[in-house]
Amino acid sequence: MFTATAEPTQFLPTGEQPGDIIEMASYTDSILFPFYLACVSSLLLLIVLLKSAAKFFAKESRRGPHLSRSTRQQPGLRANVRSHGGPTRFLYKILRLILCFALLVISMLAFVMLPAEHKLQGAGKKHWGKKPKKNRGKHSQPLSPEEWLELSLCAFFTYTMLLAILSLTIRPRVRKIINRHLIFLLLSTFAVFVYRNLWPLASFSGVSQDGAAGWITWSRLSILGVAGVVIPLIIPREFVPVNPRNPRKANAEQTASLLSFLLFTYLNPIIFQAYRDSSLPYDSLPPLADSDEAKYLVSQNLPKLDPFRRKGKPRHLFWGLMEVFRGEYVLAAAYSTIGSFAGFISPLSLNALLLYIERRGEGATLRPWVWVAGLFLGPAVVSISWNAYMYITVRALVHTECILTELVFEHALRIRMRSADYLSDTALGASESGSTHITSLPTQGDPTSPNADKTPSSDLVGRINNLISADVENVRDGKDFLLIFQAVAQIAIAAWFLYSMMGQSAAIGMGFLLVTFPLPGITARAINKTQIEQMKRTDGRVQAISETLNVMRMIKLFAWERKIYKQMAEMRDQELVWVKRKKMLMLLNNILTFCLPLLAMVVTFATYTLVMKRELTASRVFPFLAVFDVLRNQLHEIFRQIHVAIQAKVSLDRLDSFLHNTELLDEFTEAGNKALHEIFIPSAADPQSIGFSNTTFVWDSQKARTSTPSRRDFKLRIKGDLYFQKGKINLVVGPTGSGKTSLLLALLGELHLTSFATDSHYNLPRGGGVAYAAQEAWVQNETIRDNILFGQPYDKVRYKKVLRRCALERDLEGLVDGDETEVGEKGVTLSGGQKARITLARAVYSKAAILLLDDVLSALDVHTSRWIVDNCLRGDLIQGRTVILVTHHIALVGPISDFVVSLGRDGRVTSQGTLSDALSKNVALHAQVERHPSADGSEERSEPPREPEGAARSPGRLMTVEEKAQGRVQWPAIKLFLGSLGGSVFWITVIGCFVCSELTMNLQTWFLGYWARQYEKLPPSEVPVLEYLDIYCGLLALAIIAFLTASLTFIFGSIRASHAIHNQLVQSVLGTTCRWLDSTPVGRVIARFTQDLRVIDGPIALCLERFITISIPLLVKLSTVVYMSPAFIIPAVALAVLGGWIGNIYIAAQLPVKREMSNSQSPVFSHFGGAIAGLTSIRAYGAQNMFKQESLRRIERTIRSARTLYNMNRWIGIRMDLLGGLFTTGLAAYLIYGGHSSDASDVGFSLTISLALSSMILDWVRITNDLEVQSNSLERIQDYVAIEQEPGYIQERDPPAYWPSSGTLRVDKLCARYSPDGPNVLHDLSFEVNSGEKIGIVGRTGSGKSSLALSLLRMITTSGTVYYDSVATSDINLEVLRSNITIIPQHPELLSGTLRQNLDPFGDYDDMELNDALRAAGLFNNRFEGEEDRIVLDTYVGSGGSNFSLGQRQIVALARAIVRQSKVLILDEATAAIDFETDAWIQNTIRQRLPGATLLIIAHRLQTVADADRVLVLDAGKIVEFESPAVLLEAEGSYFKSLVDESGDKEAIYSMAAKAIA
Repeated sequence: MFTATAEPTQFLPTGEQPGDIIEMASYTDSILFPFYLACVSSLLLLIVLLKSAAKFFAKESRRGPHLSRSTRQQPGLRANVRSHGGPTRFLYKILRLILCFALLVISMLAFVMLPAEHKLQGAGKKHWGKKPKKNRGKHSQPLSPEEWLELSLCAFFTYTMLLAILSLTIRPRVRKIINRHLIFLLLSTFAVFVYRNLWPLASFSGVSQDGAAGWITWSRLSILGVAGVVIPLIIPREFVPVNPRNPRKANAEQTASLLSFLLFTYLNPIIFQAYRDSSLPYDSLPPLADSDEAKYLVSQNLPKLDPFRRKGKPRHLFWGLMEVFRGEYVLAAAYSTIGSFAGFISPLSLNALLLYIERRGEGATLRPWVWVAGLFLGPAVVSISWNAYMYITVRALVHTECILTELVFEHALRIRMRSADYLSDTALGASESGSTHITSLPTQGDPTSPNADKTPSSDLVGRINNLISADVENVRDGKDFLLIFQAVAQIAIAAWFLYSMMGQSAAIGMGFLLVTFPLPGITARAINKTQIEQMKRTDGRVQAISETLNVMRMIKLFAWERKIYKQMAEMRDQELVWVKRKKMLMLLNNILTFCLPLLAMVVTFATYTLVMKRELTASRVFPFLAVFDVLRNQLHEIFRQIHVAIQAKVSLDRLDSFLHNTELLDEFTEAGNKALHEIFIPSAADPQSIGFSNTTFVWDSQKARTSTPSRRDFKLRIKGDLYFQKGKINLVVGPTGSGKTSLLLALLGELHLTSFATDSHYNLPRGGGVAYAAQEAWVQNETIRDNILFGQPYDKVRYKKVLRRCALERDLEGLVDGDETEVGEKGVTLSGGQKARITLARAVYSKAAILLLDDVLSALDVHTSRWIVDNCLRGDLIQGRTVILVTHHIALVGPISDFVVSLGRDGRVTSQGTLSDALSKNVALHAQVERHPSADGSEERSEPPREPEGAARSPGRLMTVEEKAQGRVQWPAIKLFLGSLGGSVFWITVIGCFVCSELTMNLQTWFLGYWARQYEKLPPSEVPVLEYLDIYCGLLALAIIAFLTASLTFIFGSIRASHAIHNQLVQSVLGTTCRWLDSTPVGRVIARFTQDLRVIDGPIALCLERFITISIPLLVKLSTVVYMSPAFIIPAVALAVLGGWIGNIYIAAQLPVKREMSNSQSPVFSHFGGAIAGLTSIRAYGAQNMFKQESLRRIERTIRSARTLYNMNRWIGIRMDLLGGLFTTGLAAYLIYGGHSSDASDVGFSLTISLALSSMILDWVRITNDLEVQSNSLERIQDYVAIEQEPGYIQERDPPAYWPSSGTLRVDKLCARYSPDGPNVLHDLSFEVNSGEKIGIVGRTGSGKSSLALSLLRMITTSGTVYYDSVATSDINLEVLRSNITIIPQHPELLSGTLRQNLDPFGDYDDMELNDALRAAGLFNNRFEGEEDRIVLDTYVGSGGSNFSLGQRQIVALARAIVRQSKVLILDEATAAIDFETDAWIQNTIRQRLPGATLLIIAHRLQTVADADRVLVLDAGKIVEFESPAVLLEAEGSYFKSLVDESGDKEAIYSMAAKAIA
């Protein structure tokens, strides 16, 4: 130990003088260390200043002599203060300068007052401070060593004062270096003075080395403490913006002092604000630091991760992330290492204290208070280093989530859309990571069957949602892989510590651990395999849920809810089998990691007492327990982190495979780019030409390599040249399925080019811009105006003109908020015609020189189509722009076209040229035009078609703002989970067994102390070691059995809860109303089925179990401490009260932030889904950057709440750790100095329990908070379980078994509206339809035709009565009603899977019936009978039917209706996208194949209903006419007659009506 330095003259070697020894000793005196450091610092600073001066003069020479120094404006005082980081920092620096000056003055005073004959080290000199005799003249003696030492201090403090001055005046860049030197020097000097004057006081025999200096020493020490420790800790940090040219305002985190940063006190304002305000708004959260902004993170790091941007050899995503976060992980490793060593301070202190008690202080060198303080300092250092580690890694994980989410999104923008439906297993790394391709909704059988592996993945949106939710979260959870190395280091330290205490017995115990170490590893491998299988089932369920939600209207229209529910429940059961297996394996792993250290401890004790015949004293037992507890925890941490790391690797492999193995557009592939450079714009071709030459395209390169009967290998073949005319209107015509849409997509680069001949090329110049209107109108979940502008500046004149030309003015007048009306997801608030005109308006409003329009007229009635042709396509907005229009309306558009391309059914060009050229070469086309002659001479309308007032469907804002609960988690949400776990037997078993286990574990700790005490009472030979060892082993076995019983019971209960909650959620969503579905973004619902259900399956069950297993030990240990030390009940109560208060503040503050974070994630999913749905349009417009920026904006909202949330965790963590450390320190001080007990066993037992209690306090608060925070997912699910529902199934409301025997319909005063409080869209409709009649329903766009169809199926709110076969539909179950009426919507929805599964999702019919239905629907008439493009029942159907044209999808939907054989069939624009020839075939087939069925045909094509028995004409939601076509055509003033007379099909319609009568 350190003692006062002895007089040097007392230990003089023979022949040496005292002065020689003193001279020699002074150079190694510790008081000279500051001077040496100052010399080194001055040398380093001199080098820095010389370099800075060289740069300065070089810069001055470049400025030139004309810019003298006097002409340059010097910064004023305010600017100088700002450059220091603000007035607070500046004042602290001035204070530091004053303190440095004070230190210099004190040192100079000490030098003057120091007598030459006295030594600085001497103690107790009476005449210290007296002035020396003035005998130093010419022959005076040289300075004594003591004076040299004081002089060195004077020089040192002069140097520090100079640095303090420079830190206030010199340039900022050099100033930072000087400031660091000054802080280091002052802190080092303070450490030297502590070492010399305070540390000796910790020993029994030590004295202060500089105590003789009296007040001077303590003044120096105090001032150094303030200048070197306090000021650096409390001075605000200087804000350094990441972009100095465009600095943002700093947030509190960036300017917090070091002490505030380490203790997270800068969070106090937001924490107490959130505590007081349970509905904390988002804007109240701390602003993001500029280094946390999504835009900055992506711009800095995406080039290192994105395979498309990164040059060089491909590498795994993991190595890219390590490059990005290498600095963070190096710093985290440093903090982790500090914490690893600091963790052993407490066991070391405990060992020293118990030795002190056992030996009654004999032989002790340090005073007990040092070790008592160690019980606080150890946990404090561990807490600070751990929270610093967590701050760094959590910040990195938030950045990782941001970067990976944006990386997946940007990569998805490059994917070939159709090939996305054919991603192989490697695309998501199934072989490595557990992905599978489970066909979603229509899947039958085991998804893991060989056939399932061959089935393409179903839903790109679902897969991407899974990547950015489950997989990114798994990667996030794997952030702590460094803890594996920390745990290994701590195990090594623990082994050394144990060996030092227990000798060879500890080595034998550790050897036992090494031998049994592979057992948890085997379990971990089994967990990995189970995780892979579970991920397969999770992928399948998520994909099925995603697709189900996207076709919810179809499911309701076909009354498939119960069957879909059954399928979802089966898929969930398959998933939960693997979830349960994983939980069982994890329990086994936990038991192994818990038992193996205990068995090793038993082996160690047995060897120590039985073999080595040594005494088991308290000073060995309890430190051994403490260290072994560290060892056990670290072993558990290793296996936990290995499992988490494996899970993270699985997800990283999936993400990496998605980035490297998904098929991209040709322009984004190296081979494709090379080929495109060679053939895209050959030298011989005009760079501004638009067209093809000798090219062949397929949907994706994978299908170009392989061909199977289940895949459609459609090829677009263009032989020779095909160039469109620039600045003209070009038509693309052909039968359904001939490749018209493919032609446009090929131009856009969406198809894969397979021909690379020297004369092959194609070109679409994008310099002037390209606009694209898809056949299936794509609209964003924004306002109508935003959809039309699409990121373009608002030009009022042009915008108004576009609205008029696209016939949208009247529509907007009928909407509450006009063009500010939200269209909803997929445009649910708009009719098909309105969506088509909005997408057309978007294209027309753009400044694009080239417009690609894909059958935009198919969804419009004839009058609106005529208006569009006459006023838009012929108008000034189109003039001079190149238009390529796909259409079936040749008669209508042909007269204004300049160039016509005709395609055949085999995907080949049959003709090109003028309209007359096309007609002369294409007989079928000529016949069609003959049947439907042009109405070129018809009167041009001066006003656009009026949108009836009855079409007003909803208020302006449709999408509801996602609700955010306030305050604490409500009981219904908690009850949802607790009630699903089990009943009273479950809770009695779980609680009882956990209590038994904890009591037994505490009893075994006490028993070890009792065992050790026997060596004090009995001779070692009389201690019954074997008996005690048996008792100890029995206690351990009882604790393990009780714990295992409780854990198994809990696992089965959690699986039961996961099953029940999922089924309730599915049932609720399937049973909700269409209005709720329309007003709720699919992304929100998907979030419930992905993130929230993931919480139910794992985190919340784990949190509840941990809450129970921590609460019980906490109560038991606290009671034990109070029992052993009754006087400590007051501190124990204070601990409970203070801990509860802080914990309550934390929990209440964190909840609103967590809710905000949860709600911020749904918009990200919605944005992804919307962007993927319109990917072709986005790429056509070149709007990728706009969507990337929107994605970053939404992600940034998540970052802001996440950073606040995770920092709050650090705030509570350090406070609870310090509180627990204070409790243990207080208890130790009480036991040592309070005279409570002199028994080392009792003290050791109490302190061991207290140390465990201290670590549990934070765990309890944190797990309590985690439980409440994770219960936010329960709230979100509970909200969706309690949503509005359609009338449920009641058996008494089933009609008779023979119903319906006919298709008779009678409607009496039917009114309908889309929401309970909305306006009526149908007004008192009354009519009757006889069984077997074909009724045409016509009217202008928005007249209420589709609303009538939905009303008959009770899909919207209705009043009045509808009788179906004499039974009121309001009196029967919805399932029965909808299963007996079949509707074919205008935009049919197909499911991913085979064609067979789309026709018969539930396997109710044989193949013969299905093939007959396809043949009857005309699908086999619309295919090329060659080796390619074969359509059979096993043909794969992409998600949403993406690999079929819209016309083909309508045919498949018709075939599905034919299979159902309903008595009532509703066709809602079911043939709008089909060519006229196929339309006629379908109408004839329906008559033949559905005899006796009542047909309600809604059509814009009047010829479709010309042969109907009667025509129902609607206008503004009211019946205008209801009579046969022939009668209406003969009646003067007939509304139907006026519609026919204004159409271009007048002659054909009159002829068809006449034939129908005949």
